[in-house]
Amino acid sequence: MEFASWHWALVVGGVLPIAYAVVVYRHLPESPTYLARQPERSSELVALVRRMVAEPIPDGTRFVLDEPPVESRMRVAGLLTRRFRIGTFGIWAGFVAAFFIVYLTNSWLPILMTDVGFSLTAAATIGLLLQAGGTVGNLAIGWLMDRFGPHRTVIAAMGCAAAMCVLIAIAPQDVLVIGMLIFVLGMFTNTVGTGFPILSARFYPTSIRATGTSWATGIARFGAIAGAAAGTVLVAVGMNYREVFLSLLMPAAVCICAVFVKGRASIALRRAPAPERTDVDLAP
Repeated sequence: MEFASWHWALVVGGVLPIAYAVVVYRHLPESPTYLARQPERSSELVALVRRMVAEPIPDGTRFVLDEPPVESRMRVAGLLTRRFRIGTFGIWAGFVAAFFIVYLTNSWLPILMTDVGFSLTAAATIGLLLQAGGTVGNLAIGWLMDRFGPHRTVIAAMGCAAAMCVLIAIAPQDVLVIGMLIFVLGMFTNTVGTGFPILSARFYPTSIRATGTSWATGIARFGAIAGAAAGTVLVAVGMNYREVFLSLLMPAAVCICAVFVKGRASIALRRAPAPERTDVDLAP
């Protein structure tokens, strides 16, 4: 029995991610903007665009990228240049605050629920509801961002998460009531966490897009570590679950303000003088 458990753990934890990486590598195409910066892959770009649009793409088509030039040798430093600095700090601060909330609730929710007086089974079920809500939120965020815009979606989701924290703090100590509120909280907090890589990818030009996104997710881990550690401190000083959830209003406010600032930076970037264009001639 123990051998079977280790066998399935090896399959799920080791083999499946590798298999998935191979499938992605072989079948997931690069983005058109990335391919447009690689003249030697012009035929791949034409084939991709022809799959994406219904109109025929004539031979000799020229694709133009209206993106600020960034020296490839300065990709990391490019995140902090004057043009991107405010947006970068907005993404980092908001991402850290969002992960602080996500990891504090993920790590400490079962303990907080048992302190309320719920059974271990009820506490575990409520923790499961938090993750189930996150799954629903992650499935919806792409559609919501396309419909309402990325910044409005993330700000609204974090505002709703803050409202859920207040409702959880004042709600009666009933398993069903708390469980439903926790489900909705997970839906909004995990949506925000998923939204930040999208905000990052849309903000940076293609030449530093992957660098900007990877640095944002890396910086966010400081929020994850702080969130898990803060739970220890909050519980050690004797804060009950109501006070813990109310304390989450502070990182929620930081996240909302950071996304607002980042959104203003994106508007300023779009209104800035047009950079030198990158033309890719696809004539055969």
